[in-house]
Amino acid sequence: MQHRFGIGLAAALAAVGCLATAGARSQQGQGPDLQLTLKMRWDQVGNVRLDPKDGLRFPRVRKGPGIYRFVIRLPGSMECYVGESVSLKRRFNKYRFGRRAKGTTKRIRDAIYSTLKLGGDVAVEIVADQAQLCRQSSCEPADLLSTNRRLLLERLAILEHACILNIDRTFRSRQLDY
Repeated sequence: MQHRFGIGLAAALAAVGCLATAGARSQQGQGPDLQLTLKMRWDQVGNVRLDPKDGLRFPRVRKGPGIYRFVIRLPGSMECYVGESVSLKRRFNKYRFGRRAKGTTKRIRDAIYSTLKLGGDVAVEIVADQAQLCRQSSCEPADLLSTNRRLLLERLAILEHACILNIDRTFRSRQLDY
């Protein structure tokens, strides 16, 4: 399954808290407005599975940088979480082996684990090299080795998909002992 979306500069700047500054410069006549579009395509790489030996088993992904999304489904509900990493493989291993993890890693790992224990489904989608930055009529690949570009794409995806697990940091998933 593939998804595409494009968001203009105003939404991108609002996502990183820069909208007021950009608007002020434009109103003062200090230069022409910049037209910028970001495009990305989600590729589904598989589902997270329960592994009796290791806990969680993630689908294989490359070591390189990217944006990832977990689509967490139970009957009657769907939630998502979007993250970014310089190494997708290393990041997924932190979720897989993160029983001693803290903060967001623990919260998301617990949400995935409890969802699977309750018979739900967790799909993994990534953007590894399908992102483009377009200015006026020309597009170029978005360099995902750049932390700033990954963070921008991550925040845009969170806004686009209203991912509750990103937005509500106090959200507590169904708790199960494991």
